[in-house]
Amino acid sequence: MRPVYALDSIPWHDLSVRDFMTEGGVHVPRVHHELVEIDKGAVMFFVPKPQHANMLIAYLNRMLSAKAKTSWRIEHIG
Repeated sequence: MRPVYALDSIPWHDLSVRDFMTEGGVHVPRVHHELVEIDKGAVMFFVPKPQHANMLIAYLNRMLSAKAKTSWRIEHIG
């Protein structure tokens, strides 16, 4: 299977850690689409700063715990 690359920016400057951790907080449509709706396997995200990785991990854990139909694992390479 050939890798597919997509550029979809997140407005990091407008968001805080709390936005990614709360149920009513941020929703990242492209991430949801790739991981829940399409669910074709591994997805890699690149973020501009280390703290953004932690914010995204919090969001992914919350979202996947609630909606994933298959098992999943998050790996953080720093």
